[in-house]
Amino acid sequence: MEANEILNKANYIIRGSVDSTTAKEIILDILIIMLGLEKKDLMVDITIEEKQDFYMFLENRINVQKDIYYNAITSLKRQDLPLHIIMGLFRVFCEVDNDVLLECIDIVDVEINFSKRKDFAFTNIQCLNELVLSIFEYHNGNVLFNADCNSGLFITQAYKKNVAKEYIGYSYNNDMVELAKYRAELNGIDKVVIDKQPFLYPITNFVADMIYLTYPFGLKQIYQEPYIVEQLNKLFYMHGFTNRRKPSFNMLCLLNAIDNMKDNGILVTLITDGGLFNSNDQEIRKYIVEQNYLDTIIPLPVGIIPGTQIRTSLIILKKNNRSNQKIKVIDTSKTFVKQRRYSEFSKENIKQILAAYRNKEINDYVKFITIDEIRDRDYSLDFRYYGANKSVVNPTKLNNVTESIFRGYQIKASELDEIVTKNVEDTNYRIMTVADIQPEGYISDNLQAVTITDRRKFSKYCLEEGDLVITAKNTSVKMAVYNERSDIKTILSGNLICIRLDKEKCNPYYLQAFLNSDIGQETLNEIQTGTAIKVISQNKLETMIISLLDKEKQKIIAEDYQRTLIEIQKLQAECEKKKNCLKKIYRFN
Repeated sequence: MEANEILNKANYIIRGSVDSTTAKEIILDILIIMLGLEKKDLMVDITIEEKQDFYMFLENRINVQKDIYYNAITSLKRQDLPLHIIMGLFRVFCEVDNDVLLECIDIVDVEINFSKRKDFAFTNIQCLNELVLSIFEYHNGNVLFNADCNSGLFITQAYKKNVAKEYIGYSYNNDMVELAKYRAELNGIDKVVIDKQPFLYPITNFVADMIYLTYPFGLKQIYQEPYIVEQLNKLFYMHGFTNRRKPSFNMLCLLNAIDNMKDNGILVTLITDGGLFNSNDQEIRKYIVEQNYLDTIIPLPVGIIPGTQIRTSLIILKKNNRSNQKIKVIDTSKTFVKQRRYSEFSKENIKQILAAYRNKEINDYVKFITIDEIRDRDYSLDFRYYGANKSVVNPTKLNNVTESIFRGYQIKASELDEIVTKNVEDTNYRIMTVADIQPEGYISDNLQAVTITDRRKFSKYCLEEGDLVITAKNTSVKMAVYNERSDIKTILSGNLICIRLDKEKCNPYYLQAFLNSDIGQETLNEIQTGTAIKVISQNKLETMIISLLDKEKQKIIAEDYQRTLIEIQKLQAECEKKKNCLKKIYRFN
């Protein structure tokens, strides 16, 4: 019987008794207890009427001196579940061997971690394990190091493939360490060291041929730990870093693990894409690039990690890249299988990616970026959009065709509430927010009226005819050209940026048409930061490369674009009328 089938039975028994997360935690406790039972078949026929007697039964047949079992029994006791449900769950797992129990644990552990968003067990994602192991098989070596090893699944899979001769796994979770040791023992892995290791603790007693680094994402609270701050300062001092802003945790762990890599070794790590381009990690990126450690980046499809839409990438580092002046980028955007709630790599997909990894030529899946190109981009490693400017005709920086670029007034919600008024006729001031920019590229007619007493304060944020307004911070980039209205002054709010063009050089509708094109979108993507929320800084906008055609060609494109926008507005207005008609069709008399 497969693990998923068994878990479905368990979920059916407990369904409706507790919330889904608690149900998973109870099932996990029972799975762990089952591993420690001497004779699981005793559970089939046992008849117990009191919960207390049942727990005594468990404690008599399990080594409660081990924290992992004691914690599981204690946790189970705290749950006020009816005895028949608890025993029903135990009976589901009675006839299951320990290998399958461990597989069930891996599945449930991942589900719990993602539901709580506190700790991600990446080494339990099967398709990523297979991909990384395929890469390691290609290199081979004696010592494999996995941090964080979680419950030891990756190490076990590596052992079965005979990837290495010795195995080392560290985890920061005591229970996972115990499970990993148990799994190693169960599979007969004799040359293995599995131990608890604090985050960022310097490891100096070994070097490894292969390292798989999978420390969790999003651990901002960890920087409050005194020993973490101490280790962070040591790392920064060792490498001469000047930026004291806290780097992303996965990039920091990468920096810490490099010392454990042999001179001819390989390190693979899973990181969030923010680490590829954010300012906090710039010095770490610069270090691995200038040391020639960076070998390959594999941007992964969204959803490859179940339970999150965070963009991630695999980064491959090698210490023997001294003559290498190019970094390989492998495109997986079309090489995956889309499931209902997540994405995954099939076995065929993994073969394709591995072939691209081995390939030294440029093709549809592989491109190479020089170190000089990376330097020119201030060590941004967001390779999805590298090379976008090569297709730009007559490239020029945006600030060469502008009078000014400025961000709107940073207004608090409480302040906005105070100045907004419904008496439209009493004021000629309006305020424009992100919501007023329509996705299609025009501005809403219903801007909020505001009462302004200090006109000098807001005068520098007022829009003029032909200003191109673009979102500074939003889930998607929106833009529109402002058309001045008679005796109305419009104030720009803080999450918007105004691009005031020199109209003798650049037509605003032409610029909007360019930025909305495929090449324009790639150009915008290059200067964006953030993964879920897209952020565009004023500085990067000023130096953004645009295509500047001659004035006559600009005029033709601008007129066509403006005419199409007007048609869209008319169609949408008509669509709204028809929607309102739908509400009036039903009559009861």
